[in-house]
Amino acid sequence: MRLSLISAEAADGEARQVRERLQQHNSASVETLGQLVLHRELESGYMLWGGDTRSLLGSTIENMPMHFEGWLKRISPLDAPRVSDIIRVASHSNRTYAVEYRVHHETEGWRWFRERGVVSFQMEGENFQPTMIDAVLEDITDLKLEQEELAALALIASRTDNAVCLTDPAGR
Repeated sequence: MRLSLISAEAADGEARQVRERLQQHNSASVETLGQLVLHRELESGYMLWGGDTRSLLGSTIENMPMHFEGWLKRISPLDAPRVSDIIRVASHSNRTYAVEYRVHHETEGWRWFRERGVVSFQMEGENFQPTMIDAVLEDITDLKLEQEELAALALIASRTDNAVCLTDPAGR
C-alpha cells in the first residue's frame, strides 16, 4: 500500500513538473507573440493557457476552462461547430490549421480571435496518432470592426451616382 502511494506521489510530481515546463514554454511564446498561447492534450482534452487572459478574455488563467468542451462553451454558438470541425480535420489529416471565431469576453461582449495551431503526432503501433495541439490566439476584433466599416462604406459607394471621397481627419 505504501509503495503505491509513493509511486502515485512520484507520478503526480512528474505531472506537475511537465505542467510547469509547459507553462514556462508558453510564457516564452507569449512574450514573443504578444497574445495567448494554448496547449491541449487531445486524449484528455486538458488545456493549459499562457498570456494575459484577463485583458483579452476577461478571465484570469485560474478561471479559464481547463478542458476543450468548456472552451467551446465560451465560443459563439455560430462559430463553435466550425471550430470543432476544423480542429478535428487537422488532427486527422493536416498538421496545421487556422480559424477565426468569436469568444465571449466577461465584460466586453464578443471579441474576435484568430487561432493558428499545429498538431503533434506520436507513433502508436504502425500509425501516427494525434496527441496534442499547440496554438496561438490573436485578438483581431479591431481588424474585424474595420472590415465591417469598409464593407458598409463600399455598400454606400456602390449605391450612389455621386462621387465619394474618403479622407482622414486631417483631410488627406
